[in-house]
Amino acid sequence: MKARTLLLAASWIVVSTCPGRAVTNEPVRVFMPDGQIKSHLLRVYITEDITEADNPTLTLLAGQFLMKSVPSWVEQTKSYRELARLQHWTETVDGQEISRTGTLLVFDLRKADFPFFKACMRVTPVIKWGQPARTAIGDRPVYVGNMIGASLWTAVFVGAVVVMIFLFTWIRKKKGEGESRKPNFKWLLLNPEGRLSLSKTQVAVWTLCIGVTVFIFGLTRLAPPVIPETLVALMGLSLATRVITYTREHPLPKKYDPQLSDLVKSKVGDDYELSITKAQMLYWTCLVACLFVLKSLLDGELWDVPWQLVALMGISQATYIVPVVKPKDDKSVEKKDEKVESGGGTARTATGGTVTGK
Repeated sequence: MKARTLLLAASWIVVSTCPGRAVTNEPVRVFMPDGQIKSHLLRVYITEDITEADNPTLTLLAGQFLMKSVPSWVEQTKSYRELARLQHWTETVDGQEISRTGTLLVFDLRKADFPFFKACMRVTPVIKWGQPARTAIGDRPVYVGNMIGASLWTAVFVGAVVVMIFLFTWIRKKKGEGESRKPNFKWLLLNPEGRLSLSKTQVAVWTLCIGVTVFIFGLTRLAPPVIPETLVALMGLSLATRVITYTREHPLPKKYDPQLSDLVKSKVGDDYELSITKAQMLYWTCLVACLFVLKSLLDGELWDVPWQLVALMGISQATYIVPVVKPKDDKSVEKKDEKVESGGGTARTATGGTVTGK
């Protein structure tokens, strides 16, 4: 009896410590991140320990919105390209982040025939594996984005808004009421002195860049894209700079023909001279804006600008604001020169003597 008991105990210890798949009553979950781009490799997670011997496959069930029939690659079985076991990921369920463990499956849809006018396709993932075959279906549909289609629709809608704003700059007046003005974007970027405003130009650049990228990724996702905090900070810096600049602007009665060089010129007395602070602010604005758009399109999501780069932009704008708040005034220098040149002016020499003007 004792030997039998010891044998059963040893068998239980061996079985419980041997590597294998845990058998639970929890349902198998399939998680496919929303908004993945077709030109990238497709990632699908499953809360099951799947091996290469199980030969997992993926089937995407799609709708037929604006199409008579779905593309050929939809609802066809696709074999995995890469498989990784014991992977961790995080899902957001009802506003709460849940960490899960399972297998990562990578599939290749880069050569799939995607309608050029479709910015995305709404699909539901289905994973099958093992013998006998087991099936797990995603609990919600997701979007697979097409960057070409999304860019096309963004150009149409954003372009329509830009054209409408362009037409708003067209001022037509009746005879005797003044001179009519042809439409031009520069009228939106002028300061009260009639010169191109760097702060207005910066706000316009960031508004256009952020608007275009948010619209593109809004089309390729089921849920609206999350705007990074650093992007909000950059937009806030631009608007704060514009507010401070606005309080220091004064209109001029004379007309002035605005030029692009106004963006790198600051007022010194009654004249305008080239300013390194405005030049470096323009440089950083163009550089970071271009980098943001390119990184976002290449990564398939809004680029979270590093805080160090946001700090550099803040320093750049601070060096621009100081001369605006407290500009140089050369009238005091002219008065000093007049005193020295006049008959009553005196100046002390290096040896301690004085020289009196005649």
